[in-house]
Formats: sequence, structure tokens, C-alpha cells
Amino acid sequence: MNRNTFTKREIQILKSNPYTYRVTESQIFYTKEFKEEFWRRYQEGETPRKIVEELGYDPDMLGTARLSGLQINIKKQALRPGGFTEGKGRKKSLKSGMYSVDYNPSDETVVKMQHEIMYLRQEVEFLKKITSLKNTGK
Repeated sequence: MNRNTFTKREIQILKSNPYTYRVTESQIFYTKEFKEEFWRRYQEGETPRKIVEELGYDPDMLGTARLSGLQINIKKQALRPGGFTEGKGRKKSLKSGMYSVDYNPSDETVVKMQHEIMYLRQEVEFLKKITSLKNTGK
């Protein structure tokens, strides 16, 4: 089964697993402990489907694409110098283009970003109206 998004119920189920670092509608991020255990078992010859099931996840809920991606990403993390990280791993900083490990903004930062997005959307709509008025000659 191939899955793109999780339902609200599935998100709650995934959040309840102690190996879930974070989950969104479209992504699941795993703890460092999950990745270490997955990698150990995978090297011993267990299948990704069996591993996630034994670690408390429903493989059908995750879908084949996520299972495949999980295996690939954990292997990449296992082989890189820094090893496993919590969550996704490295994220690009928007301003510098540099990578930082596991940037998780605080609730306050998220609220500020949401307000800024709303303000910028209003500003864009205002500029569209001004442009439209100039183009119609009013």
C-alpha cells in the first residue's frame, strides 16, 4: 500500500509510539533510539516491515514508499560521520544555506512565523489590487 498523508486519527496513533520524534500530515520523524534499533536489526537480516511492526508501527499505515525511504535514510545516517540524529537529521537554514542539526522552533517562534506569513499574504493581496487598479486606468 502506498500512502501520501496521514489522517488525524493516524497522527494520534503515531504520536503515541515512544519511537516517534514528530509527525505531520505528510511525514514521520523517528527518534535516534528507533534508528539505532532499526539499523541493528536490519543488519541482522530482518525486513524493514518486520522491524517497524515489532517496534510498534503499523507497516500498512506507513506505506511501502515510507518503508523504502526509511531504510534508505537510516542507512545514509548510519554511514555518515555524525551518525544518527533525532528527527529528520539535517535541515537547511533559510538564511544562510548552511545545515543545522534538528532545528525545532519553539511554539513562540512558530506563532511569530505564522503572523508574518499572514501579514505577507495581506501585503501581496494589497499589491495585487494596486497593480490591478493601475492596469485598468483607475
